[in-house]
Amino acid sequence: MAYRSAFQRLRTQQQLGYLVSTQVRTVRKVRGLSVVVQSSVATPRELDAHIEAWMTKFRDEVSAMSEDEFRTFAKGLAAKKRQKDKSLSERSARLWHEVASSRYAYDRRQREAEMLEDGDRVNKEAFLAFWDKHFANPSDTHTHTTS
Repeated sequence: MAYRSAFQRLRTQQQLGYLVSTQVRTVRKVRGLSVVVQSSVATPRELDAHIEAWMTKFRDEVSAMSEDEFRTFAKGLAAKKRQKDKSLSERSARLWHEVASSRYAYDRRQREAEMLEDGDRVNKEAFLAFWDKHFANPSDTHTHTTS
């Protein structure tokens, strides 16, 4: 959901860079949202401002969705998480990531898929509350790095 929105806004509409991506990353056992924009047309400070503006717009986009649209997206993500690894290399990388991060949740994708399908736990209201707490306002839980 975030990837499609960021790509559409930052890459297609604003044409800020040739590479735009979002992903959830874990660094030193702390999960975070990574937004990457490689650009030759904007300074890091300008990119920072555009990314912050996108984050506000993204929240508005999710807020404007119906609960059914949100559930459809969650179910699609659950289906993607249930897909089998496409190669031994992909499986190995996934499992070694669990070892390297000392989490050892080898069934993580299955558990995440089950959670995504649980409309009581994952819904638009809960997502927006999480977004507001962790991303909407600069605080102890919201930091960013520009390089």
